[in-house]
Amino acid sequence: MKILFFIDPVIYQNDGMFFAPHVNFVRCLINANLSDDVHYALATSPWLLDEYQTLVSAHGGQADIELLPLNPVSILSGVGFETTANSVDMFSPQPGNAAYRALITELRSRFEPDVVICSTENPYIAEVFADRVVLYHDMSHIRRTDGTYNLYLDPCGHDGRNILNACKAEILDQAGDDAVFSRLALEHQTALFGGVEAMQARLAFRDWRRQAGLEGERIALVALQPVGPLLSVEGAWEGRSTAAFLTHSLAALPPGWKAVVSHHPADETLHRLAPYVAQCFEQSRQPPPEIFSKGSDPLVPEFDAIISISSKVGLLGVLCGKPVISLGLSGHHRYCGRRVEDLDQTEPLAPAAIGRLVRFMSNRYYFTFEELFTRPGFVFDLIRSIGAYPDPRRWQLDFSDWTPERLARLY
Repeated sequence: MKILFFIDPVIYQNDGMFFAPHVNFVRCLINANLSDDVHYALATSPWLLDEYQTLVSAHGGQADIELLPLNPVSILSGVGFETTANSVDMFSPQPGNAAYRALITELRSRFEPDVVICSTENPYIAEVFADRVVLYHDMSHIRRTDGTYNLYLDPCGHDGRNILNACKAEILDQAGDDAVFSRLALEHQTALFGGVEAMQARLAFRDWRRQAGLEGERIALVALQPVGPLLSVEGAWEGRSTAAFLTHSLAALPPGWKAVVSHHPADETLHRLAPYVAQCFEQSRQPPPEIFSKGSDPLVPEFDAIISISSKVGLLGVLCGKPVISLGLSGHHRYCGRRVEDLDQTEPLAPAAIGRLVRFMSNRYYFTFEELFTRPGFVFDLIRSIGAYPDPRRWQLDFSDWTPERLARLY
């Protein structure tokens, strides 16, 4: 078996090491799945290949995998050397970067894999390796109760093209008693938000809401994301910036709504800008920074709606039964409204639908770090199981061996 790991070589957020955490993912996954019958390769930028070798030297791992350097400048030459234009192309229904397509085609000629594991949205990987098993991976969309993440493996895409969107109808049409699925949704919400720290954060928010005279008011959380260039932000929203998102969301908010803006912990630019922008909009209200000391996640049940480009907070809102607006092609956009102006007409998922979505995520979509990195051969078993199905999506939509114990993966 030949397995190719692909990490986008393009530089995002002006940081060549932005995708370095994915390099360590590759190292850890290979370490847990060593076999004489498997040949691994990693294709990415030269500096991330150097990072792989540095990590192996410092922490151990398989040093003799095939390292395939990719030149990001050759990719950007096909889009006028504009990183944002490349991001938009990645999300386009008709991607047209001939240089990127040629690079991936040439990559296939250098290493003919059976399986490709990719860490970002990439239509050229999907196109060139259409006759191979392709799995997209990243950290889970929601945190576990201890603050850590799971990892997901998706056969359709990383963001807008993922299986949550592509197979929404089948996920929500699972056979079964609505009352049972509604209880499953309630159990999920209780597990996520029933902890002491989460409750303390919400009580602090309620105190602020009362003191600000906002009891009875409808409040939308406007969830900011880092300033780009960033593939899953500008790319997901037709090249528009997070600064434009902030102003647009406040300006388009329907009458009768107030807005609270949350800041992404990885970004200071909008953190400085937001208070000035908020003063331009009467409907904006901003609690003191300590209200968000535990982040936005534990506060989601306190809001009446969530607005974002592609933030994972949006999916958390969906799972809490909130109306959610996703302006970008996020990993959950088909469960959301697409325009802030339509917030009043945006319907949340019903409890039974939430329960079906939770069951899907706990079945064969999310996996724990322990499963992937400490169980020898676990990934081989997954790949063999997926290969037994003509369409990899059918494997993830097969609930024949699902049990409620799998819900523990989410918590």
